[in-house]
Amino acid sequence: MSEQQGIAGADQRHDRVFESIADFYAASAYSAFPQKHHGGGSFGVYFLEAEQPAIDLADPPLPEFIFGHLIHGSPEVIIDAGDGRSRAINTLGGLALSPPNTEVRFTISEPHVARCLAVPEANVCELLTLSELSADCFNPITARHVHRPDTKPIMEKMWRLVQARDPTLGLLFDGLFLQYLATLAGAMELTPLGHGHPEDDRMARVIDYVEAHIGEALTVTELAAVACLSPGHFSRTFKATTGEAVWSYVQRRRCERARDMLIGTREAITQIAFTCGFSNQAHMTRQLSARFGATPGAIRKDAAP
Repeated sequence: MSEQQGIAGADQRHDRVFESIADFYAASAYSAFPQKHHGGGSFGVYFLEAEQPAIDLADPPLPEFIFGHLIHGSPEVIIDAGDGRSRAINTLGGLALSPPNTEVRFTISEPHVARCLAVPEANVCELLTLSELSADCFNPITARHVHRPDTKPIMEKMWRLVQARDPTLGLLFDGLFLQYLATLAGAMELTPLGHGHPEDDRMARVIDYVEAHIGEALTVTELAAVACLSPGHFSRTFKATTGEAVWSYVQRRRCERARDMLIGTREAITQIAFTCGFSNQAHMTRQLSARFGATPGAIRKDAAP
């Protein structure tokens, strides 16, 4: 174990109350990680980027919504967002959401660079109220936005603006932030900068469809029809948008959904295989063993308290 891994692993107890993610990274063992800090806009948005080793630790409760993206690396990411259940995060454009005032545990298998966007709880809730939206839009347990590829590009644009330190760009930064929240909330009608490229919306629609029909016998032709594209055009566009071939994405999401269910439920393994779209238990066992290096029984056993 490296020195940084030792620091991360040791920081399991937090003996003080932290006021923000900036405070936490400055005044905890996390201060050893190389990091960048920037604030911007009118809504109290704070950016933090940190180089981190493989970690298995709990972040303390903070009075902020924290939206985290992986910038470099493609490790396995498991998050327990305060409900005692673990779930896999899509590292290709995916999002890890830490709710306010909640201890959240992260297990990340490899060194990586994480970029976090933190916003005071009161500011987000005020925006949701003005938009007649519920905070359930950002519930990490029930919301499906963690699998959407269309939030990371908006965050990247905000990151570039906030580093420019140009006050004349403040309104554009605020517009991007509102676009980011509306996209996460699935309220595209509220996005102030429009819907972006039409094909991004089509790929997001396909991803929502996959999540809703993961247990069914999906085909590229069927998914192309959801996107209103030819199969060839759809396959090329999906990979260009998400960085992953469409069938690779479907198989990975089936494996991740199965792992979530093995860890978070007591359903029979055969039923989980059926629910997640595998042809049978043996098929699921082969896929999970190839992807995670463990059988369904071993995944469930390792997660047991």
